[in-house]
Formats: sequence, structure tokens, C-alpha cells
Amino acid sequence: MPAIGQTINVGDINRIVRKLNQYGARGQREAQKALEDTTLQVQHKALEMVPADKGDLKRTIRPYIGPMYGEVRAGSDTVDYAAHVEYGTKPHPIEPVKAEYLRFKVNGEWVMAKHVDHPGTMEQPYMRPAANLGKKQFRLNLTKRLRDLSKTL
Repeated sequence: MPAIGQTINVGDINRIVRKLNQYGARGQREAQKALEDTTLQVQHKALEMVPADKGDLKRTIRPYIGPMYGEVRAGSDTVDYAAHVEYGTKPHPIEPVKAEYLRFKVNGEWVMAKHVDHPGTMEQPYMRPAANLGKKQFRLNLTKRLRDLSKTL
């Protein structure tokens, strides 16, 4: 599970497309700018909310923007726990993969074990709240840009 992303459903897209079509290519450009603005706002909110230990997960939160496309993703091949932080984990066993024993510190003392029953982790949402903000923010960004555009016509 290397990465997670959030897609924003903006609701009644047909109504939005009809409105954009009234403005032609200029309307499409403004919609793209609103989408870019919103994607960066979602990234910023996710960066604010992500719990940071060493900051590895935080550094993977990146925007991906294309023509009428915006997505924010977290995680990578080497930071593969983005979804575990977002959604939490159930209790699960941990066993060594590359060694005979697990080795870790408990109260400052090194401990070795062949098996650990991990109690699981609580969810710490950072992408879902950011995406929820994006749903509202996209409408506001687009409405403002189209209102400003209509004043120039």
C-alpha cells in the first residue's frame, strides 16, 4: 500500500459544464486555474494536519495537476504507511522478515523478540479532511473566478 490519494467529487458537474460553456475557452482556463488553486489548498491542509514524527510522510504529500485534473497523494515506495496513518490499523502480529529477531527499544532499553502482538493504531485522518475542504473550496474558487470573468465581458 505505497500511496493514497483523494479525489474530489464536485457534485453537479453538468451544471458547472453548462456555465463554463457560456464563457468558452476563457471559462475553461478559469476552471483550470480554480482546480489548480484548490489542489494546492488541499495539499496545504493535508500538510497542516498530517502527524509528523520524522517528517518522512509529510515530505511525500504532493499535488499532481493536469488538464482538468487535480489530485493530492501521500506515500511512496519507501514511505508505505500513508494509508495506515489515515485509516489506522487493527491489532496484528509482527514477525522478523530479514533477521531472526525483532530489535527495538522499550523505555530506553533494547529488546529482542521473535514475535510481537501489535495493538493496532488509531486513525489520524489528514487526507480526508483536506479533501472535504477541497470540495467546498473548489466551488468557491470557481464561482469567484467566473464572477470576475463575467465582469470583464
